[in-house]
Amino acid sequence: MLDALVSLAWKRPWTVLSAALALLALLALAAAGAGDRLGHPPGAATADQGAIVLVTKAEDPVSPQVYAVALEAVSADL
Repeated sequence: MLDALVSLAWKRPWTVLSAALALLALLALAAAGAGDRLGHPPGAATADQGAIVLVTKAEDPVSPQVYAVALEAVSADL
């Protein structure tokens, strides 16, 4: 498979370049459409530009102490 790809790139470089550019354009469109799905989760209060929002989801409930330890660990390097 790799030999065939190298052979194609050597014989027809514009074909490989065109395919790479088409893939790049497709990924750019996907990234542009993902902007409205990112950001604050529903119901979260808006914060300053420099704030970090940490949202966790788990199937098993945990105690608030676990979240406190996790928050201290995350904020220790800030």
